[in-house]
Amino acid sequence: MFKVFLPLILFAVFGLSASAQTRVEFSEICRSFCEDSTYRPKFPAPYKLLKIGKDSFVLEVYRSVWDSEKEELVRYRQFSTSYKVSRVNDSCVCKPHGLKMLFNKEGQVLFEDLYSEGLRDGFELRYFASGKLRSVSSFVEGKRQGAYQSYYKSGTIECVGFYHQGAKSGDWSFFSPKGFLEFKGSYNSDYSFVETNYAGDTIVYRDNANKIIKKLEFREGIDSLQKLMRVERIKGLVFPVSLHRREGEWLYYDEKGNVIRKEYYRRGELLRTED
Repeated sequence: MFKVFLPLILFAVFGLSASAQTRVEFSEICRSFCEDSTYRPKFPAPYKLLKIGKDSFVLEVYRSVWDSEKEELVRYRQFSTSYKVSRVNDSCVCKPHGLKMLFNKEGQVLFEDLYSEGLRDGFELRYFASGKLRSVSSFVEGKRQGAYQSYYKSGTIECVGFYHQGAKSGDWSFFSPKGFLEFKGSYNSDYSFVETNYAGDTIVYRDNANKIIKKLEFREGIDSLQKLMRVERIKGLVFPVSLHRREGEWLYYDEKGNVIRKEYYRRGELLRTED
């Protein structure tokens, strides 16, 4: 009986109470460096200062989980992030700048991202729990840009393609776990703006030339519009949305490389299929 409740007891004692008493807001950590670059704050249990400089620091965040085999709480490093400290209008600002890493409880790296002044800028690497590479891509000023490649757990290629300013663009190829080409085709990346009127009953999608792509009206008014905003994850009244849609001919293959189906698209709309 005691063993059954032991995880709950330990979590209550060392989890809830400890985190409540020793939790430090990141803003306080940032401000401590900004106010005095020579100050060395004492970090509580969830944090560890890995390196410090005049205008930068690396912070590790730790997490505790219950290990059912060892029957004890296990503390492990979850995040490691590099930050750059600056002053903006008498306020302290700490932005990710450099490498950010995520780990699992076994210590395996799950992702590695590069940041510059708070924006993802550079390589993006994703890994399986086994340590094998899951995907590789890159970002430029916060948007995914350039070649993209992903893998199955076996190490064989899953897909290869290209991103342009955050959206799939150009030719993409998708492979089966056995290694043969399953289908391929092209994406057309459009960048549109979504806006609503003041009455809150209309959504308008526009392209970069300000041409209306589509217009949706909601006679129920703002309630239905807000529901759509939640579904489409719209967070503002006017904002850019990256749209990548299938374009032109898409080919599907069997294991011997024979074409078994053709699909034809225009701006994401399937026009016809040939078997």
